[in-house]
Amino acid sequence: MIFRLSSLFGRHTTFIFVLVLPVLHLAGCSRPTPDANTAQMFSNVQNSNSTSLVLERINVVDVRNGSVLEEQTVVIAGGSIRSIQPSHTVSGLKGQRIDADGKYLIPGFNDMHAHVLSSEDPERSLSLMLAHGVTGFRQMSASESLLQQRLRNGRYLSKNQAPDLLAMSGPIVTRLTVRTKQQALQEVERQEALGADFIKVVDSSPESLVALLKAAKARSIPVAGHLPESVNETLAANIGMKSIEHLGPRSSVVMGCSNLEEALREKIANNPHSGPPELPAWLASLIKPLTDRMFRKIVVNPYIVSTPTDFDIMNRILTSFDEQKCVQFAQQLALQDTWQVPTLVRIRTMSYGGDADYRSSPDLRFVSSETLASWNSVADEFTSELSSEQRATLEQFFELQAIITAILAEQGVKMLAGSDVGGGWLVPGISLHEEFDLLDAAGVQPLRVLKMATADAAAFLELGDELGLVEVGKRANLVLLDRNPLQRVSNLHGVHAVIRAGNYYDRDELQRLKVSAQYR
Repeated sequence: MIFRLSSLFGRHTTFIFVLVLPVLHLAGCSRPTPDANTAQMFSNVQNSNSTSLVLERINVVDVRNGSVLEEQTVVIAGGSIRSIQPSHTVSGLKGQRIDADGKYLIPGFNDMHAHVLSSEDPERSLSLMLAHGVTGFRQMSASESLLQQRLRNGRYLSKNQAPDLLAMSGPIVTRLTVRTKQQALQEVERQEALGADFIKVVDSSPESLVALLKAAKARSIPVAGHLPESVNETLAANIGMKSIEHLGPRSSVVMGCSNLEEALREKIANNPHSGPPELPAWLASLIKPLTDRMFRKIVVNPYIVSTPTDFDIMNRILTSFDEQKCVQFAQQLALQDTWQVPTLVRIRTMSYGGDADYRSSPDLRFVSSETLASWNSVADEFTSELSSEQRATLEQFFELQAIITAILAEQGVKMLAGSDVGGGWLVPGISLHEEFDLLDAAGVQPLRVLKMATADAAAFLELGDELGLVEVGKRANLVLLDRNPLQRVSNLHGVHAVIRAGNYYDRDELQRLKVSAQYR
């Protein structure tokens, strides 16, 4: 049904597809936030531990340069780090004393692309994230109601058993909401009034994206999101795009590594996504159940609505990849202030959407039966509707995206770690660790992976004075690891304890959080 009606509306559009794709175009935009589940989530977090926390004989990792201060005593009080001293110089300290001999202390992980507040049970999801060492996150979509709750009740999430909400966008901007310069200005002013930390944009036309970026730049509001395939990254960076998600998505960034880049961008520009038609209210109401169902499917895996043109472009990029050009392209990106958030884990779950390993993962115990049924249904459709050749193209394209991610890292491009939790086969907390593994498999060095989730996240958010390092005066959002994370990325999985807002969660408590998050 999806492709049979495409002739009615042009490239990338169908009777159903056209109504939902502008909100989701090819990556990670979550379903509307269930405000009833988040109604009491905002107030200022307080440290519930009235006594000092003393970590003794711990190894402190400096994520800036990869050095390690061995055998240190770290004192935490009032939710912040108060002192760091060699253990042999300290004695008689009062408070909750933890013998951390042989452990490694790092800043807490930050998931810089998440839709966790849009999950069916945000409290459960947030607890699971904390149990895996995630102490902060960037929420990539929010309703007006959710933003208004935060304005009324406070900046941070209320429970200490949750990561810190570091930034939250307003309602996602699409070509449906912004078509003109005037609409761009009105939308920026609206989201500024709502208190959005940044504006998230997807499936925009080049003209509407430029208008939005200029309007947001004039009011010093960051813009993050998806880059139209016909737009060059340099243009977006020069106008002020703060971050590009999912390497574009699809071909937007990867195209910079093709020796056919100019011809491909011109082809896309000459055959633009035309946007949805205006429908009579009665017709829109009549088909709403069908569009809602398709909306939910595309959230799980946007690739199920890929067109022959999409696959043609991917195949042409695969055959025209030029490593030398890619290095030069990455060097240009490294000079810009725009950050990349690869979300390799999201791209892989989309590219290998029917993988049996996803269907049988033990981590699915943290997923509700309703959500799991949806994921399996979309996986079935992925396998049945896409040809074996198309699925092979997606897999090869993902491998190329991983290679390009490593090149970007080698050339010093600013990057962040994010999971896009909210999409198919992505489990809160666990998916960020899977992102670490995919970055590692691509060839990104352990220190760089660690920085992407800690110090670089703080720098991106302009919170370097508050978090991202184990340093006196910083927030006590920390992780204790069993082994040295600088030696291998897999050591990031060995979470021994978590400190959130100065509160200490030992391994037993972390296990209790995991058990409480299980559905079965």
